[in-house]
Amino acid sequence: MKPIESPDVCDCTVCTGQCENNLSVIITEQKTAHLSFYLLFSSYVKFLTSVSVPATWAKFSEDNIRCSQHARANSFKLHKDAEVRLESTLEEMWNRFISTNLAFNNCIAEVADAKNKLQAQLAKVRFTERWQLPVIFVVPERQRNRLQCLCPS
Repeated sequence: MKPIESPDVCDCTVCTGQCENNLSVIITEQKTAHLSFYLLFSSYVKFLTSVSVPATWAKFSEDNIRCSQHARANSFKLHKDAEVRLESTLEEMWNRFISTNLAFNNCIAEVADAKNKLQAQLAKVRFTERWQLPVIFVVPERQRNRLQCLCPS
């Protein structure tokens, strides 16, 4: 394959497509070269910053200590927040238990009171029936006896 010069030099209609294709290949190769140089340079910079010397170890240790202290402080705050929320939830649950228990006790007292009133009313009705039934049966019997005495049969 023979090298093709830039497209503005070649003006034949046959090789114009080849010129454009080759130009795009050249541009792609240049972009690839720039990208690989950039990646190589950035890797080299990362390597230089990660070289182990006492100063970097000291900075690394200080950063770790600072991060640990920050995490410990956040953990302490989180623990306190959780404790406050649990205490408030416990207090709310206890208040609801007490109010529910009082409501049940009031309901039980009302039911017991109603039961006692019904039993008292039932006792009154039974007492009245007990004294009225013999009277109902006795009175007609007496009247029958009187009638038999009066009527000659």
